[in-house]
Amino acid sequence: MIDGLPAAARPSARKRPGFVAMYFGYRALVAAALALPLAYAVGVVMGGHPDGDARLFEPGGMVLLDVLERLEGTLPALTMQAALVTTVAAFVGLAPLLGLMVAMASEPDVGARRILRRTVSLFGTFALVYGLASAATVGLGALSVGLADTALGRVAWSGPENRDVAHAGALGLGAFVAMILGVLHDVARAIVVRRGYGLYDTLACTLRLAKKRGWVAVLLYAARAVPAAAVLALALFGTARMPRVSTSAIALALVAGQGALLVAVTLRASWLAAAMRLVDRFLDDETRAWQAEQQLEVGRGPTSGETPGALPSPPRTSLDTSP
Repeated sequence: MIDGLPAAARPSARKRPGFVAMYFGYRALVAAALALPLAYAVGVVMGGHPDGDARLFEPGGMVLLDVLERLEGTLPALTMQAALVTTVAAFVGLAPLLGLMVAMASEPDVGARRILRRTVSLFGTFALVYGLASAATVGLGALSVGLADTALGRVAWSGPENRDVAHAGALGLGAFVAMILGVLHDVARAIVVRRGYGLYDTLACTLRLAKKRGWVAVLLYAARAVPAAAVLALALFGTARMPRVSTSAIALALVAGQGALLVAVTLRASWLAAAMRLVDRFLDDETRAWQAEQQLEVGRGPTSGETPGALPSPPRTSLDTSP
């Protein structure tokens, strides 16, 4: 028994490789839908150069600037297309993401039909949490960037190069705020899956956990996010410098890119499982503390003519839909 649950009942990505592969397939399709139009446009401009897009990363960036200048009339359409695909994919992707989390939170012998029923029952709250978190991320991220940029703008800088550094610092602050909100969003998702709470109770639990265990959640997230970012960056810059002189070289670049995406998706699943385990420990600790307090109240007897409340029932498992 670990954390009050059998080892098989603890959320884990290792026991559900099929659902991890399903989520990877969806992310790969989205990545292709985002990358192929831009890749095609760049390929037309580069004119089938034997070095492929490796020249885009040459020192000085002259080739990259030249390509961007030639694509000036196409970039707005590509940007709008990417924004539309990202928006639609983010909402549609809630279904496979929730299915993955429900599967990881269930025991290995739980079938796909029960997982699907649980996924459907939780989707409404899951989507509400996503909408609220997205609005908070955009709003607070933009506010933090604006405030930081305004504050730095009042500082006397010696030249425009320092202004660029200041703007980069403001954007970095906005990215940090977005990252923290993203961690809290995933914690809220874990609470929905593990406890089946509604929106209000989910937000209340998330804020309590952020206050008492927020630093633990950030460390658990960083332990997976940093390696994932490193692998993706290595694949991006490594494959970009590979000359596309043969079919085998193109296949190698494709395999490297998809392999990096698979590693990132696996680490993402590992973080979500860790978030659910963190939620279990935190809420179980709260329940035990409340029970101990109620036991003391029972020992002291009723006060002010009130009858002590009943002790809480054990926390529900992820697939227990009974009241």
